[in-house]
Amino acid sequence: MASPYTTSRLPALTHPDGSPIRALVVDDEPSLSELMSMGLRMAGWAVAVAEDGPSAVNQARG
Repeated sequence: MASPYTTSRLPALTHPDGSPIRALVVDDEPSLSELMSMGLRMAGWAVAVAEDGPSAVNQARG
């Protein structure tokens, strides 16, 4: 029996031009950042990770 929590049942999350939705995960706890980014990647998102506010701002600007 297939798990009801698989990502294969989720709709594709893309912009109208087909590019992936992007997310910036910001957390000073590496295990939480990894868990969150892994889930988003499984759902088809392009994910960047920052460990603090200044790093997040720099990534968001770049």
